[in-house]
Amino acid sequence: MTASVAEADLERSLRARGEALRAALRPTDVVVDLDETMWDWVLPILEQPRPWRGHTEHIFLRTPLLWLLDGLRGSAPEPVRIWTAGYGLRIDRIAAQDPLFARVFDLGPGVISEAEPHVVTRHDFVRAFRQRPEVIRHPEGSWIGEKVPGMPTLAGKPAIDAGRVLLDDRETNCRRFASSGPGRAGIWLRGTPRPAKDNVPMRLGGGPPRRHWATGVAEALEAVARGQTGVFVVDPVDGGPERQGIGVQLPFRAVVRDWVEPGREVARALRRRVSAA
Repeated sequence: MTASVAEADLERSLRARGEALRAALRPTDVVVDLDETMWDWVLPILEQPRPWRGHTEHIFLRTPLLWLLDGLRGSAPEPVRIWTAGYGLRIDRIAAQDPLFARVFDLGPGVISEAEPHVVTRHDFVRAFRQRPEVIRHPEGSWIGEKVPGMPTLAGKPAIDAGRVLLDDRETNCRRFASSGPGRAGIWLRGTPRPAKDNVPMRLGGGPPRRHWATGVAEALEAVARGQTGVFVVDPVDGGPERQGIGVQLPFRAVVRDWVEPGREVARALRRRVSAA
């Protein structure tokens, strides 16, 4: 079987499995993380000639997972939900270049993801934290990258907390979500790359390896549709389509405003809590 035939068969299978899930799951039931869950990202150091002006990231979408979610969404009026520790401008620039990603998450031309009720970002974490700092029960660790049920509602986006299933690359997030209420499940994509040598190499090279988690995620969602809850662990399988990177240019000012400063604000507040204890 040629690679192109195998990829076409994989796409048909995942779309069909997504469609079959509609009897028990809606797109609004599913909440997904982005970095390391929906895509790999690579920031080659030698590709950044003017870092004081901004940088370029290469985003490698997990297309098989998008096929599955697109099958689930179909023509439903509401999209799959996003809960990320990233920021909106980056999401918008990816959506502008990939129609499938834009369709699954309803991020068409002119849509500002930060303003959407079905998208929670780093800024939403900060808005919730300002209202109720005690929602972070202990100050140890870097909480800005964690997901705490209830915080989306505090930020004015209850649609995220209404979800039943979280797809995430962090076990802690999946376990916290699954234990936060009856009928909830976390799907942990185990083994996604995190080392700096993968994400911040000197040169782009050949990009991330061809592997995907989509068939395991489909199995987990089918189990949820049958009434199972808790945490599902999904490991990658080799194969899938060729990884085509999307180049995303991000201005330095936006990175500081939307990525750096929210993290610093939360870290400062947690340090003050430790000092006052």
